[in-house]
Amino acid sequence: YSPLMHRAYALDLCVDSHGVVCWETGPRLFEVDEHTGLPLVDLLSLSSVQILARPNADPEFPGSDPYTFADVPEGWSEVARDENAAVWVRDVPVQGAGGMVWASEGTSVATTEATTTSVTLAVDTVPVGGGQVVFSRLDWPGYTVEGGTLAASTRDYLLTVEVPESAAGSEITITFAPPGWRVGLGLLAVAVGGAVVFGLVDVRRRFRGSAPDRSTLTG
Repeated sequence: YSPLMHRAYALDLCVDSHGVVCWETGPRLFEVDEHTGLPLVDLLSLSSVQILARPNADPEFPGSDPYTFADVPEGWSEVARDENAAVWVRDVPVQGAGGMVWASEGTSVATTEATTTSVTLAVDTVPVGGGQVVFSRLDWPGYTVEGGTLAASTRDYLLTVEVPESAAGSEITITFAPPGWRVGLGLLAVAVGGAVVFGLVDVRRRFRGSAPDRSTLTG
């Protein structure tokens, strides 16, 4: 998916396929999400933000140029600034993108294993009616859940999982594989196997064709 843009993500952050963002994106990163009560930077697992200077910023509209006018948020520090950009970093960095970033009230879970393609959660408690957890992962097609179910994505693009009440004391595993990946691997194996068989048959045929005719040999 790396060459593709996620539409909902791009609309929310006002970013294009080349990484160019709107000037309003800086302040938006620190706005609180209504569903989770967390700033967007937390949901995205961001520990540093670079804010570019806006050429010819209008001093009558400070909000249009966060580079010049925005205050550094609480829990963050400005570590660099020049005529082109300012860099803010968290005072306490968070884990990189991909992990769990939020759990609904009464839902207590802990990550026991995380790889580039899967996350396993140990579920401690779940309220009556179940709960939810949100990950700093885009909800691309290809995610499956064992022990839970996929829920409507937070902000229409962050992977969200429903944790059933019955999951308390067990594990939930979220796995990613691009659609058709397993079928593609199977077809690849068949193709490789066929090529090997064809190669062996061809070699055997050539060997037989080049062998001397024993009936013409004399002692």
